[in-house]
Amino acid sequence: MGSDHTSSPDPSDHKQYTPPPDDVDQLCTMLTNQRRRLCILAVDRRCDPPYDLRPIAREITARLNETTLTQARGDAYQRVYISLIQKHLKKLDAAQILQYNEHRKTVAPGPEIEVAVAILNVARSAYTGS
Repeated sequence: MGSDHTSSPDPSDHKQYTPPPDDVDQLCTMLTNQRRRLCILAVDRRCDPPYDLRPIAREITARLNETTLTQARGDAYQRVYISLIQKHLKKLDAAQILQYNEHRKTVAPGPEIEVAVAILNVARSAYTGS
């Protein structure tokens, strides 16, 4: 009888897993929420910062509800606006994706916005094939 010798893979053949740095984890966590993603993209499309939060909240409301900007009003708009103020913008500011001025209710691009937008664009291309 011949010897059936199965060898296990040599561990030196595989690259060692290195966890991503904390800032990459933080950035990916920021991108898991749809309102934060839409806010990042809305800010990225604008010129001459800082931007008043109200039109951004209206744009997000319209996209979430698949409606027009003129119809993005009322309770739906209020829910988006308040959630941005109370939760999302503070997180995006802490991650340096956006700069949020709580007193003026304005936002501007942060130093990490280009990375966030690049990740969102790659994800969009991967899922839409464009």
